[in-house]
Amino acid sequence: MQNNNISKLICKELSQKHGWIKESRRNVVDVEGEKWSFSVSASNQVAECRQVYADTVGFITKLPSNKILKFAVKCHDAYPVSRISTNGIKAHSIIIHDLDKLTAV
Repeated sequence: MQNNNISKLICKELSQKHGWIKESRRNVVDVEGEKWSFSVSASNQVAECRQVYADTVGFITKLPSNKILKFAVKCHDAYPVSRISTNGIKAHSIIIHDLDKLTAV
């Protein structure tokens, strides 16, 4: 299974476990009325999300240790654009090296 499909599966499983509402086409979840992008990070030392959409608060990521963290983005435009969706929503690539900037879910 490809990494993107694994990420979608993990996002779906965590959504069901935590009562989040997952969008059907994107790795975006609704948590208590707020939209968050979702990713699976490859390292326990770095949190990353290649597609933090401009219409989300930030991103939630699952580390290999199974720790779930979230990072609220103050200014999406401070990060490089990774893609633009067909409806014009920009997605930004964000890598956070200081995990103290994230909060536990």
